[in-house]
Amino acid sequence: MKNEQNLLDLYVSKNTNREEYTKPIQKENHVIATCESTLIRIHRSLISGEYTFSEKPKTDHLFSGFDNAEIIEFSKDELNKLIEELPLIDEYFVHGKDILCEECNGDGEVTWEYKYHEKEFECPECYGSGYEQRQKYVETGKQIPDYEKGVLLGNKLIKGRYVKRLINTMDLVGINTISMKYNKNDVYKQALFVVSENIDVIIMPMIV
Repeated sequence: MKNEQNLLDLYVSKNTNREEYTKPIQKENHVIATCESTLIRIHRSLISGEYTFSEKPKTDHLFSGFDNAEIIEFSKDELNKLIEELPLIDEYFVHGKDILCEECNGDGEVTWEYKYHEKEFECPECYGSGYEQRQKYVETGKQIPDYEKGVLLGNKLIKGRYVKRLINTMDLVGINTISMKYNKNDVYKQALFVVSENIDVIIMPMIV
């Protein structure tokens, strides 16, 4: 499948130590990638790469309960318009990285010892911060949509960044409309987005 790796990379987690969320995995007839709040499932017939089989995380239950679900379609233009309606915030980029203080190993304190006595003091190298260097957030002077705010799709309040992820998915697959299945009686139940006959996306709504 064209753009296979780019598509799967949209859904893996970049900020976790749980291995099953950091790379795509194979489950029976599908390959999935998930960051817990969003998940993509692609039928093996479309996949050209090789992925490790894993029983974790359990995902089958996420795709059940949609037999009598409400169905609504969204075009890519409609989703982009919803993104444009999000409130704006200042854009910034991250400069540098956090480096732990070698003197106190990031604790912010050092131990003073005299004979049988010990006492903790503020680290004289980092002045108690625990860091030799901190990453900085530098504003660019531009404003961008606040992707942490919710977008209402059906009866689900979906984070803007997940809606943007759907738009990117549509671009990579080459489609202009997507179907959403949802339970109208439970606003907190996951939503199922049918990208194609062999590609599905699960998104967990915001809890407010």
